[in-house]
Amino acid sequence: MNHLENIPKILISLSSLAHLELRENMLRQLPASMSFLVKLESLDLGSNEIDELAECVGSLPSLQELWLDCNDLQQLPPELPHTIGELRKLTNFNVDRNRLTEIPTDIGRCKKLDILSMRDNLLLRLPQELGYLKELHVLDVSGNRLEYLPITVTNLNLRALWLSENQAQPMLKFQTDFDERTGQKVLTCFLLPQQAFHTESMGGVCLQDISFVKKHEKLDARPQLDM
Repeated sequence: MNHLENIPKILISLSSLAHLELRENMLRQLPASMSFLVKLESLDLGSNEIDELAECVGSLPSLQELWLDCNDLQQLPPELPHTIGELRKLTNFNVDRNRLTEIPTDIGRCKKLDILSMRDNLLLRLPQELGYLKELHVLDVSGNRLEYLPITVTNLNLRALWLSENQAQPMLKFQTDFDERTGQKVLTCFLLPQQAFHTESMGGVCLQDISFVKKHEKLDARPQLDM
């Protein structure tokens, strides 16, 4: 909660740093030198102005928790060698309230993911590779533009799947259907397709609704939540 526009160089020199919280600043980009923080386990960049995720994030081998909520991201790095999929120890990944239209298929390589939260984006579909995340227990994709879910979601051991803020139960009953455009079998329910997404500026929403962010931060800490 300062006015940082750049990450101070002194932080990058702290090679033993394990936790770094830079929430609610004015950061637009990350320095490539962040890749030197090889012991970093938790990185909180929520509520900034980041519109492009630097490849250096994929070079943090110890990272377990990554918060990127309330930024201006339109995509995640889709190509090797520095994708999200390189974060093999990642257990909690939050990209709520950005402008993402798709999630790279490489997300399926994050086999340790326990919580994946992508609410309030512009997602039209989810990659089939989500089915590789056998340890995923909480998936939040409410507030997007999803028409259906990939059939591979049935491979997961989910305890909570959120499609709507007003959803009464953490899990829903799904039916199989076919996507006529691709010929693939998909999953649907009474909450799909999702309603049209609001067009209000993400930045404006974040500034006006910090209380929502704080509330959802508690939700993100749900590894011990008894569902």
